[in-house]
Amino acid sequence: MADISKQVSEGQKKWSQGVDLTSIADVNNYIKFKTLEYEYYELMNDDLWEQYQEDFAGFTEAIFKACNPAIIRNLRTLLRHQGVWVKTDKRAIIAQSLYNTLCEEDQTEWTIKEILDQVRATSKLFAFAKLNRIAGLVPDILNQICPINPSDFGINLTGQSTPVKLDELEAHVKPDEMEAPLPTLEDPQEPTEPAEPAVKHGQGHPRKHPVATENHLTSAGTSVRQSPPADISVLVQEAYFTDL
Repeated sequence: MADISKQVSEGQKKWSQGVDLTSIADVNNYIKFKTLEYEYYELMNDDLWEQYQEDFAGFTEAIFKACNPAIIRNLRTLLRHQGVWVKTDKRAIIAQSLYNTLCEEDQTEWTIKEILDQVRATSKLFAFAKLNRIAGLVPDILNQICPINPSDFGINLTGQSTPVKLDELEAHVKPDEMEAPLPTLEDPQEPTEPAEPAVKHGQGHPRKHPVATENHLTSAGTSVRQSPPADISVLVQEAYFTDL
């Protein structure tokens, strides 16, 4: 790894000003260095596609054809392994495929069939793991950790909460789960006004003195068990004769 790091560092200094496209020897060395650099920095997919178009701007199909076939084949193999689609079949010329990818305005997407064909041909998975998941070659961890449908909780796939109507929410609540008043030690009773004393009427006129209960005196000072004499003079006479 230290040796590769040194080679990359030296190559960046050497090719910092670009390559002389009129020298096929320089072009071959430049392609070898870029292949090593892309692998060292593990550039993948769209990042690698953009860097490839920047590094090989000015290359033509004729320049690729003039290069060593093994060198341009290694470049194409690395581009594909790390996620950049480059056409490859028996009728495709490597130089033409590299140039066509260089001229793309939008990056070409892989089909599942093309992914599987690449794995069969090379007997190894892509360095760009997303392509392996798309083709079902490796488990998709993101799907395995989502066993519950988010819509069951009022949440859609965009992460926005969907409104829940109040009547729908109350419909799922049992009657005994509804809010009930807090229990008290005694039920409060409404205050009642004091009852007015009953007044008995005799011949249309109220009595002058209220009726007393047993062992109580009336307002006249006599016991309830003894009726007052009709004439006070009689009581005086009886007391006089008793003293004699």
